[in-house]
This record gives sequence, C-alpha cells and structure tokens, in this order.
Amino acid sequence: MRSILSSGPVWAILLASFGRTWTYNTLLHIMQWYYNDEIRYAKEIPYFLMMVSVVVSGFVADGLQEKNLMTTSTVRKTFGGTGLLTEAVLFLTMVYVGPTDFAMVLYFFAMSIRELAVAGYMVNPLDISPQYAGIIAGLSGAMTSLGNLTFYPMMNHIFNTWKIRHDHMTPLYAVSVISGGLQFLAALIFVVFSSATEQDWSKDEASSPSASGDALYGTSCGGGNNNNDPYLDTTEVTVSDGGISLNVIVKR
Repeated sequence: MRSILSSGPVWAILLASFGRTWTYNTLLHIMQWYYNDEIRYAKEIPYFLMMVSVVVSGFVADGLQEKNLMTTSTVRKTFGGTGLLTEAVLFLTMVYVGPTDFAMVLYFFAMSIRELAVAGYMVNPLDISPQYAGIIAGLSGAMTSLGNLTFYPMMNHIFNTWKIRHDHMTPLYAVSVISGGLQFLAALIFVVFSSATEQDWSKDEASSPSASGDALYGTSCGGGNNNNDPYLDTTEVTVSDGGISLNVIVKR
C-alpha cells in the first residue's frame, strides 16, 4: 500500500479525479441555476453530448493504439490532458463572458469535451498496475467523494458571504475561478506525471512468492559422504502451487 500511495502516476490519477469533481459540481449546480431561464428547455442536451463523447472517445483511443499511431502512454496523456485542460479553459471563459448565447454554447461544449478524460485518467489504473487497479480505482473514487465534501461547504460559504443574486456575479466568479484553477492544475500534473507503463512496485509484488500465494523453500537433509546411501547427502525441495505440494529430492 505504501508503494501505491508514494507513486507519482497514482497521484496524477487521484488529483485528476479531485479537480474534475469541482468543475462538474460547478457546471451542474451553479451554471444550471444561474442560466436556468436560458437552458430550461435544453437541460438534457449536455448529458446526451456526454454520452456520445465518452463512447466516441473510447473507440478513437483504442483505434489509435491498435494502428500504432500513438503509444498507450501518449493516448492517456492526450485524452486526459485534452479533456481536463479544455474543460477548465472553456469553463473559465464561459463565466467571463456572462449569461449569453455564446456562453451556452461553451457550456454544452465543456460538458461534452470533459468526457475525453475518461479514455485518459479513468482507465489508467489498468495500465500502471493490473493487479491493483481495483485499489487505485477505489482511491480515485474516494478523492471524488473528498471533492464533493470540500466543494459544497466552500460554495455555501462564498454564496452566503456575498448573498448571491442574478445580477451579482462576484461569488460566481470566485467559485468558478477556484474550481477551474484546481482542474487546470490537476490537468498539468496528470500530463506531466501520468504513465501507461506497469510500475515496478506492481511487478515486484506480483512476482513475489507472498503475493502470488506460491512458496518455494529447501531443507537440507543428512550430511557426510556415505556412497552406500545416495540419499544421505541430498536436499529436499517442496514446491507448493494452488494447494498442490510436490516433494523433490535432489542429490548433491
């Protein structure tokens, strides 16, 4: 567990999960509230675009690898970085331009482009450690929950402080800049530190006897050089695999 928690590629995944949660909550709860009048007849559009985007990005990512146009590491960095960075930039731009038709276009585009990251950081645990991918995915889910736990108290504090109104953009700017900034930083960390190569700690622990459940040990038997007893100077080796034991006597 210590090797997992001290791994740079693992933390790149965890921080991507944390940052992405903040922008999603902001887009979902704040933007839909602020632009409620403008998008009340089109609230389903972003989710339809997200569905299409995540499926298409998966096929494209696999195709790039199968045709050897990109390495797996490049695919993960490209899709993860594009999804995270582009969403953060669109998100901040949308808040800057205010409640306009152009902002609505940016909103829909941001909600769809974010799903490119699924082909990046979300499947990355299987690349860096197939054996412990479930643990890493669980830690990623925990970081998502931590993002929710920290986002809402911060949002409530800012909104209650400024008493947000439809004509008062200050608290909206504050929450958006914090959320977008966190995701932008998380995206940069992912692009720099992520990897699609199985980590050494995963290989070492997977190949060790204790990790695989196999045991190999030797016990010296006898001693001396009595040629009349060929088994007096021998070594007995016991190999255990999956509950089946095999005793082998090797003459030295």
